[in-house]
Amino acid sequence: MEPISSYPVHSGHPVTTPAREPARHFVEFLRCPRCDHQIDMTIENLDWTVSGPRDIAQRLIAQYHGREYEQCDAIYMNVRGKVLRQVTIAIGSVAEAHIPISSILREGLRLNAARFAVVHGHPSNEVEPSSSDIALSASILAAARAVEMEFIDHLVIGSGGSWVSMRDLGFQFDPRPRP
Repeated sequence: MEPISSYPVHSGHPVTTPAREPARHFVEFLRCPRCDHQIDMTIENLDWTVSGPRDIAQRLIAQYHGREYEQCDAIYMNVRGKVLRQVTIAIGSVAEAHIPISSILREGLRLNAARFAVVHGHPSNEVEPSSSDIALSASILAAARAVEMEFIDHLVIGSGGSWVSMRDLGFQFDPRPRP
């Protein structure tokens, strides 16, 4: 039997591999900047279900923390809210990102997604949606309805961990996902 080597990981728990084989798989954790909670990002724990905006925000706050540029991601789900994939749609500058609506819908159609949410970060940590954010949401909603895909929310996450759901602010989206 080969000797085992331990490789430290973020959680403090070792990952063991045979001594002659280099470590290829480290357990990866993201830490929430607001509550210091660790989110296990290993393949086994990537399955998640969205029942509301908090589920999305809690999952992505750590990814957006400290970003110095705008980034837009789309979260694609099946009819029950199970996440099929998270896709980065655009990366921009400190002040803006060009978000192509066709790319959002193309990926959703390719995945055969029933619904999706859009998330983007504000490096300034100001999470109040801008007039551009509101106009973008209206355009995405119209396009999504044309291809019969539910656009359920648009979240804005600040670089410091604060976030807002445009649905919760009163913007009219398609129905909430059913868990």
